[in-house]
Amino acid sequence: MFWLLVNWAFWGIIIADFFWYELNVYLRLFLVFWIVGRGAFGKIMPFEWMFLRGVAWTAIFGCIWRASKRYVRTKLKVDGEGIGEGDIMIALVIGLLFPFLV
Repeated sequence: MFWLLVNWAFWGIIIADFFWYELNVYLRLFLVFWIVGRGAFGKIMPFEWMFLRGVAWTAIFGCIWRASKRYVRTKLKVDGEGIGEGDIMIALVIGLLFPFLV
């Protein structure tokens, strides 16, 4: 049931991003708090590893976002972003959930 609800939440985020180019803050926060809450009670995996993976993936995506923003400004001479800042927000959820990524 847990993975089914996570899958539905991800689909909701994907559809909202596709149609409105923004992430639903409440859905994303609910997903993060729910995953962290389940992890704190040991129902998913050890909480410390979840936290470290979440921070690591957020840092990695943050660096990629900064590099793409710098690339777009210097090479393309456009004041914009290469990728959306929402990808950094989703990186936290990805890091929290999936143990095989780090």
